[in-house]
Amino acid sequence: MEPAPVPTEATHNHTEDKVDENKDSWNNDNHGGMSRSELMEYAIKLDKDIRQIPVDSVYATIQNGTNLVFFGAVFCPYTQQFTAIWLNMQYAFDFYHLNDIPGLSIAKVQCAETQPKCFHYMRDQAFPTIVLFYNGHYVEELFDRDHVWDYIQKQSEIVKESRFEEYTSKFTSASLVTELKDEQLEIISPERLEMESIGGTDGIMRT
Repeated sequence: MEPAPVPTEATHNHTEDKVDENKDSWNNDNHGGMSRSELMEYAIKLDKDIRQIPVDSVYATIQNGTNLVFFGAVFCPYTQQFTAIWLNMQYAFDFYHLNDIPGLSIAKVQCAETQPKCFHYMRDQAFPTIVLFYNGHYVEELFDRDHVWDYIQKQSEIVKESRFEEYTSKFTSASLVTELKDEQLEIISPERLEMESIGGTDGIMRT
């Protein structure tokens, strides 16, 4: 597999999120020279090669083993940019046979139409968010996403050497992930959903 070209300016720090009140302020130079529509089209194309799970399968998936999960939304330009980085990591993950390590897996979750459920599992409200789970527990969020390959390599060594205390030592009383039922979902008004998920601000979901 040829590596997927990575658009520039893919780094996105949640703490630096700023609402862009001007919908016409898109700068191609900040997005690998791509227009808004070109970047989305490129990300959608790459998504076809990425291993994904539906949000309704997240709870069951993370119950066993070590799982690194990429929560993203197709409308989010930061998710669109990071998709190439993630796909390249997946290529390397498979090439070096990390996918053969029992109890270690990676997957992406599409959150555009399931944001409240994603927020529950990822414990954040910005995209993209990368979370490490171990045996049904939330371990940590990966903030340095540009080095996701280095991070998954480290996790592979932990799993192969059964150094799971490196995970359990981070557990707190709130680490155990609970399943979110449909009846527990926050009701989001159609106006808010349209504003935040279809093009309001800069495409990042906010409360």
